[in-house]
Amino acid sequence: DFAAAAQCQEAGASLASAQGDAGAAVAFLIELGETLSTSGNDLAAAARMEAAMEAYPAPDEYGRLVVLRLKYLYRGEVLDGVWQEAQVAREEEKCQGVLPELLYISWLTARRLNHTEQALQLNEDFIARWPEHPWCADMLLHSGLVACVHGDYEGMERVFALIKSRYPESEAFGSVGKIEDRLQSLTKTEEEDLRVLWRDVTLPGQSGEATRNSSRHEHQTPGEDGK
Repeated sequence: DFAAAAQCQEAGASLASAQGDAGAAVAFLIELGETLSTSGNDLAAAARMEAAMEAYPAPDEYGRLVVLRLKYLYRGEVLDGVWQEAQVAREEEKCQGVLPELLYISWLTARRLNHTEQALQLNEDFIARWPEHPWCADMLLHSGLVACVHGDYEGMERVFALIKSRYPESEAFGSVGKIEDRLQSLTKTEEEDLRVLWRDVTLPGQSGEATRNSSRHEHQTPGEDGK
């Protein structure tokens, strides 16, 4: 029962706050956000995170809450809001501890908004700063597919080789194998086949689900499970 769970989480947050335990209060609010989102109330979850950000401005709590708010806005398709708020958050000192998450969701959002140049720059910045981060494999997979669709097969092969050598445990590694197998069977109607190839490969952020997948790497709390 989502409503009962939400009530318990609100009560827990209130009790923890009254006892001066900010960490416990934020933990209850994070659970509340997930309950609201899972029940289909992404925008309510985002609003609750915004209220929590005002109540708990300390860097340890604030940064996590900002990322969660952006995640819920992303799930709720408020992409312009995510783009604008993420840009502001990236400059805030209190958010420097979650900068990878902020750049990643900015990249996802830039792609969804067709901000091609900004997406490319965010991709390059992220990989340059955190080359071992698991999300780099997602970004590289996208770059490889873009190269493929534009006929740059050498560029695609370089990117795919990097994924296979550096990120053998990533989901992107498995996707690369499937793509390479598929390319071996391309017909002369390459344009049509490549459209099918692109459709069949699940990319982070492609459907809004990427923010949900991002929570696997994020604070183990999202950054999220994301389409």
